[in-house]
Amino acid sequence: NYTQAIETAQQQLLIAQKIKNRQQEALALSTLGSAYDALSNYSQAIKYHEQSLAIAREIKDRRGEALALLNLGNLHNTLDDYEKAINYYEQSLSIAREIQNPENEMNALNNLGDVYYSLGDSDKALNYREQSLLIARKSQNSGAEAIVIGGLGNIYFSRGNYVKATELYQQHLAIAQSIRNPKMEMIALVELGQVNYALGNYRKAIEYYEQGLAIARNIGSPQNESLILGNLGVPYFQLGEYSKASNYYQQQLTLARSIKDRNGESAALTNLGIFYNGLGDYGKAIDYYQQSLALAQQIKYRKGEMSALGNLGHLYNDIGDYSEAIKYLQQQLTISKEIKDRRGESRALGNLGGSYLALGNNKQALESYN
Repeated sequence: NYTQAIETAQQQLLIAQKIKNRQQEALALSTLGSAYDALSNYSQAIKYHEQSLAIAREIKDRRGEALALLNLGNLHNTLDDYEKAINYYEQSLSIAREIQNPENEMNALNNLGDVYYSLGDSDKALNYREQSLLIARKSQNSGAEAIVIGGLGNIYFSRGNYVKATELYQQHLAIAQSIRNPKMEMIALVELGQVNYALGNYRKAIEYYEQGLAIARNIGSPQNESLILGNLGVPYFQLGEYSKASNYYQQQLTLARSIKDRNGESAALTNLGIFYNGLGDYGKAIDYYQQSLALAQQIKYRKGEMSALGNLGHLYNDIGDYSEAIKYLQQQLTISKEIKDRRGESRALGNLGGSYLALGNNKQALESYN
């Protein structure tokens, strides 16, 4: 209960300020930052973690400073502000090495791997994650080892090496089960669902997703439940079981709205847009994509905004309205450059090239392809 956690932390903060205990004050601010982060109130979370960082520096608490930097890196990573995230993670890593704090060092390395993975630089991502894995194994931290192995699986998955990805996801699942960590087990099952979907094993993917969904419900994790409901719709669509696919997407949307998970709501709207686009109902698809775009802009979710613009551009290309497609794809390109998303930039340029070519504008088409 995050609301209760906030109330308790605010009381602790007042007491710490009253008795002038700066270390306790920094700790209470950090707890408040983490609670607001869990509630997706990122601006408030950043504010508290910045205050915690300032105190840690003032009282020369290097461990607290490294942790505050790590938390700030995580928040900027969530907001797709990768440059700031890298800066915070590198500072945290440097302090962790200086004070010989292997746990912080391992987390900073893994999170740097996460940022570079998001930026499409899989070589750097692999390098950081492998360094993190060495520390996890050396310190016999099975939980951390499983998280890093899952992250390594994602890198191989993005490279299309599904055999290696499956092997790593199986290891992730085995460790999660051996340490009896249901949340981690759920994540590994979803990963195995995704790799089986990519391999065209749709029934197998559904099996893994259903196991993951059962755990999400069992541990009371509605955000993950919403995410997995969306995942389940995809293989059913590919199998031509449209009513089942639609049902899962609607459940995802209803649940995301009921728990006020704006990112989840944006994802559900996108899924429904893709669903109707696939059925050739372009009017409905545009409506859902526009809702997803408006929501992403409202919550300043840049990656979601870029994705919605790309979906709209792609749809208008498909129906032959190339001028309208260019309008959306140009905006997608601008955002992908701003957040340094190479994959997004590459997709936008490829689709723009197609639009210009269809309009007979060969010069601009060539510029996009090059």
